[in-house]
Amino acid sequence: MINNKKIIGIVPARIGSKGLKFKNLKKLNSKPLIFWPIKTLKRSKYIDKIILNTDSKKIRDLGAKMGAETPFLRPKYLASDNSKI
Repeated sequence: MINNKKIIGIVPARIGSKGLKFKNLKKLNSKPLIFWPIKTLKRSKYIDKIILNTDSKKIRDLGAKMGAETPFLRPKYLASDNSKI
């Protein structure tokens, strides 16, 4: 919270990638890549809620185990290479 305002941390993590397929599920230092931004946001004293924005049920389930909320799955047409966050 900053100045009595709640702060939401948003983690965009689509399943598709041109360079490295399924990169958010790949291990980095024995943890899935998606673990690291969620962990960082959880450690922040300013972040009140973590929202995971994804088009993947696997990433959603993994993020939920780590404490991120995924209130919806991003539709495929909003998860292309040219889509905005």
